[in-house]
Amino acid sequence: MMRTKAFFSGLVIAAVLVLAFGMAWRARYSPTHKAPVVRTLRGQTMGTTYSIRLVMPQPVPPAQLLQLRRRADRLLEDLNDAMSTYRPRSTIVRFNRSPVTTPVDVGEAMVTVVRRGLEIGRLTAGAFDITLDADIDAWGFDAGPRRTRPPPTLSFPRKRESIGKLPNTSRDAINRVSKPAQRVSTNPAETKIQVEPTGNLLRKRDPNTRLNLSGIAKGYGVDRLADLVAAMGFGRFMVEIGGEVRVRGTNQTGGPWRIAIEPGDNYELLIMNYENQNIIEKGNHNSSFIIHNYSPVVLLRSGQALATSGTTRNAFTHEGKTYSHILDPRTRAPVRTTLVSVSIVARNCMTADALATAAMVLGESQTRAVLKQLPETHALFVHVDPVTGEARVTYTPGFPLPVISPTSPTP
Repeated sequence: MMRTKAFFSGLVIAAVLVLAFGMAWRARYSPTHKAPVVRTLRGQTMGTTYSIRLVMPQPVPPAQLLQLRRRADRLLEDLNDAMSTYRPRSTIVRFNRSPVTTPVDVGEAMVTVVRRGLEIGRLTAGAFDITLDADIDAWGFDAGPRRTRPPPTLSFPRKRESIGKLPNTSRDAINRVSKPAQRVSTNPAETKIQVEPTGNLLRKRDPNTRLNLSGIAKGYGVDRLADLVAAMGFGRFMVEIGGEVRVRGTNQTGGPWRIAIEPGDNYELLIMNYENQNIIEKGNHNSSFIIHNYSPVVLLRSGQALATSGTTRNAFTHEGKTYSHILDPRTRAPVRTTLVSVSIVARNCMTADALATAAMVLGESQTRAVLKQLPETHALFVHVDPVTGEARVTYTPGFPLPVISPTSPTP
């Protein structure tokens, strides 16, 4: 009797399990299963575009999306009013024009960005420098007239050796980024600008100092935009300004966000010569491969950010030489490197933005040394041989690329 009862109990349990599985399968795969709703908001900011891609379990009222769009526009306008060198009445322009060396209230946003810019400058021993506005303007990469040839002279002469040794990556130097009271600065920018310990105050140590935050402010804007979207109750989204990205949650298929890195106009023309070929070599040990017809695709997981810096988008050519907008603080002239772009993945976009710019100055070897001290921060480097025109990609361990085999089709 007990065996019969146990037998029928087992049948009941099995039937329940089969029924439950069938209901789950039907809910997942039946025509009535609803896919996530995807909406994209777009706008203009910082001399480029922004977008917010939302993944939602069900539609939200249009009024809610309109409110998000308006709040995003207002936020980005406020950031432009604070840090754009293209707006004559912006906070940064007025600060740059002022010769005073007493503390000036510049607002929370600008103080936050300057503080982080000085920290990244210290971490990279001056490879990232937020005090180069006069030089950027002299080269024609700021709000003034564009240049078609190098400037005859630079406005504030400075010896090359005034820049610190690149980089100081000791554990003590890294710790000093988060312990200002203990730091011994290797960042020349800190001899010219100071963040006061209280309030939203900056003080010039040199009255001629002019700030330029173009290498970090856009990343900060991405972070602020992501915070706004999350605060309005959205849990799955991607925000982007001019190709710099931060994500939260999963994409519409439930997986990581797939972000393609655009190499730039000149680079796209370069690889078109190989349009009928795929990747032909991939190193298992040195994490590198030869590019033929390939644009890297990054897989971003929730909370990650991506920023790319390169030499092809904003540049001019004179007498066969190309001069990019990225200046080497040691020479105060455009970087001379085989790198055409560096992409950084980090936990926030402000850090990724600044590190990508610094990496173009440091080069691959020294950037790798810096990143070894930064958890969850990874880099992808694109080099182009100046003789053969062949492009080569290398990346640090942990950079979130899809698995690629030498015989697989181009992603």
